[in-house]
Amino acid sequence: MARGKAYAALGNGVASRIVGERNEQRPAFLASVAAASDGQFVPVPGGLVILNEKSCVIGAVGISGASSDEDEQAALAGIHEAGFRAGLAPD
Repeated sequence: MARGKAYAALGNGVASRIVGERNEQRPAFLASVAAASDGQFVPVPGGLVILNEKSCVIGAVGISGASSDEDEQAALAGIHEAGFRAGLAPD
């Protein structure tokens, strides 16, 4: 789950929460992307892109194990603790 959340965030350049929300009315699309990625696409909260000081994407993190909202908060805290910024949505 955690890897799939990170994959969804990195593949779209926004938080996995945003990916899911943007496509709520498109369940067939989400199912197709999940199938095409061998299940490595999980568009629920808990996946965030990591930005450097120049706002460039340098990676992503996914957290799983608690509620999706708690997972997202843990990911956000970890990114900030490491000295980076989280990319939640495009500016």
